Formats: sequence, C-alpha cells, structure tokens
Amino acid sequence: MKIDKNAKVLIAEDDPILRKVLRSMLTHFGFKHIYEAHDGAEALALGRTHQPRYALLDIYMPQMDGWEVAQYFKKEFPDIIVIMITASRDIADVDKSFMVEVDGYIYKPFQQEVLLKKILDLTQQRQLLKDS
Repeated sequence: MKIDKNAKVLIAEDDPILRKVLRSMLTHFGFKHIYEAHDGAEALALGRTHQPRYALLDIYMPQMDGWEVAQYFKKEFPDIIVIMITASRDIADVDKSFMVEVDGYIYKPFQQEVLLKKILDLTQQRQLLKDS
C-alpha cells in the first residue's frame, strides 16, 4: 500500500525540536503538505483550516491537550487518522487515548521507521474498512 504524498499532515507538538524532527521525517517520507502547531488551540485552528488526513498529536500541550484536539478532529473529520505521540508511559493515558478513538499511539523517543510503519498500517486498515 502506498501513502498519498499529497495528503495533509498536522503536527501538534509543544517541543520545537521534536516538531522539527517530525517535519523532517514526514518530508523524508515524501509528504508535501505539513502543518505545525505549538499547542492544542493552534492545532485546532489549523485543523479547521486545512482538514488534514493525518494528525500527529502530543498529549500534553498548552492551551488544549491532544485528547481534546483528537475528539474534535474525530467528530468533524471522520476520515482523519489520529496518532498520539507521547513520552508518558502511564497506562491511563493510553486508555484515555483509545477512549477518544485515536487510531494509533507512539512512545517518544521513536525511530523514523516506527512512525512510517504506523502511518502505513493505519492507512491500510482504514482502506480495508472502507472496502468491506
């Protein structure tokens, strides 16, 4: 399965270095439309404007946490694929993420290949659901 490299991707991460790293990874994968937010409120605004196909959300951000952003995105953009990216190893955070119906979860730090595989797997799963 190939990923649509023209798909819009939103990165919401309050750490500017990690935002830059994520952008670099996504650019390396071939994505052309990448939007960056430094907090949840900005992520929400960018999401409303650009309606991304993928959202990579940090859980703990200023203004609005990743769960709130994910809930809004899942309600407003049913086809969006939301991946939570966090350093938290708290099982309650994982549980809460899946309660708000995120599609995937990645622990920081991670390898570039892990992110690409997660995006590929979730895209394939979504396509299989549509086809059935």
